Amino acid sequence: MIITISKPLDTVKETLKSYKNIFILGCGDCCATCRTGGTEEVKAMIDKLKDDFNITGSIVVEAPCDGRVAKRDLRRVKDQIEKADAILAMTCGLGVQSVALLTKETVIPANNTWGMGIIEGLGTARQVCISCDECVLVENDGKCPVIIKQVCNDCGRILAWDAKCCDQCASKNLGKKQDVPATHKIL
Repeated sequence: MIITISKPLDTVKETLKSYKNIFILGCGDCCATCRTGGTEEVKAMIDKLKDDFNITGSIVVEAPCDGRVAKRDLRRVKDQIEKADAILAMTCGLGVQSVALLTKETVIPANNTWGMGIIEGLGTARQVCISCDECVLVENDGKCPVIIKQVCNDCGRILAWDAKCCDQCASKNLGKKQDVPATHKIL
């Protein structure tokens, strides 16, 4: 699952300040699970922005990163999108880019994409993959060495998984930092 974290409301408003008419788009898949872009979060965002902006409409697309699904769903709200100066996308970066390609409109992200991870419980996720394009899970007992960083046992500096020595103190006394990937609160 793509894990997202909502940007602070002040940041979103600052990014939108050049626009008057806003269309809000949510994600019914990963962002709904992370509670950063599902139906309830889109309704809440409308309530938070309606005094400062003209909201032309909203939709929660089942999977905005799937161009076929997004294209199908966006047809229903084409008129509302055309009235907007910008689309506020409560999606991951993939959804933002998919919607921008399909609509040719300005799309503003409301979320930060944290990475790919596993939902561990309501409101918490563990990052387990950074999509490095060099997957070696089979060679590492199903654990990603790229995510599991090293730590210098002498100075405590966090290092890349393949570091040979510490770039801060030059020590070669390195160990795996097992609490990375971090569990992150997503609510």
